[in-house]
Amino acid sequence: MSGTAVSRDGTQIAWSAAGDGPPLVVIDPVMVDRGLSPNSSLAKELASSFTVIRYDRRGKGDSGGDLGRELRGGLGREAMIDPQTEVEDLAAVIDAASPGVAPVVFGLSSGGSIGVLAASEGVSMSALVVMEPPSNLDDVGEFIARCNSLVGEGRDSEAVRSFLAFQGMPEEVVGEMADFVDACAPYAWTIPVDLRVTEMLTPDALLRMDVPVLAVGSAASPPQLQEFAEFVGRHVPRSEVRLLDGDWHGIPDDVLAAAIAEFGMR
Repeated sequence: MSGTAVSRDGTQIAWSAAGDGPPLVVIDPVMVDRGLSPNSSLAKELASSFTVIRYDRRGKGDSGGDLGRELRGGLGREAMIDPQTEVEDLAAVIDAASPGVAPVVFGLSSGGSIGVLAASEGVSMSALVVMEPPSNLDDVGEFIARCNSLVGEGRDSEAVRSFLAFQGMPEEVVGEMADFVDACAPYAWTIPVDLRVTEMLTPDALLRMDVPVLAVGSAASPPQLQEFAEFVGRHVPRSEVRLLDGDWHGIPDDVLAAAIAEFGMR
């Protein structure tokens, strides 16, 4: 099943659903559409327990809102997606794909940050699971300026590599990801919106959340990434934090799917 949700500003957001069970909406992280997303294999794992709803975030894949060309044309920061529209897009997808039923929501990395922001603003969901959602990042404004400069010069792949380094990915790992970097390059112009979302995740915003939240981290992630999950646990009233076996900023699909199912079906 697939369809198109219409966001508040009229932008069309493409979504699809597969599986059997209660609805679960998956929010992808920075720079990827549904085809590139590391959530693709996880979604297949979850489909035995949930009706898994996926969507292309604004400006990516089959969804509208592509401002990349205008950004290169000199609009610069003015062409960035408003972070608030990411919340509105998620709400529109939920209304279209899960009418009348509050879904479980899962967000990976900056997709989790969007889920947290949406929950703090009352978007309908029965539970939220997030995997190391970034917050409290240093030097965000400086990096956004660099990213916009690189994109404006047509150096999209370099912008992607710079972002991966900015988030702490080991240099040798970045070097092994040339194909992925090039595939993500057309979406480099969207990186700033994910960073702006992280700035909106203040303790006061998290205290407003009235939904049960499971924040998970990988036991193999560095302390900075694990702290993203801990931050949610400290400030969200109804929250749990778990460290699961995994690797750098990643948890095996079967392990993560089991945690999502156990928490989401309580």
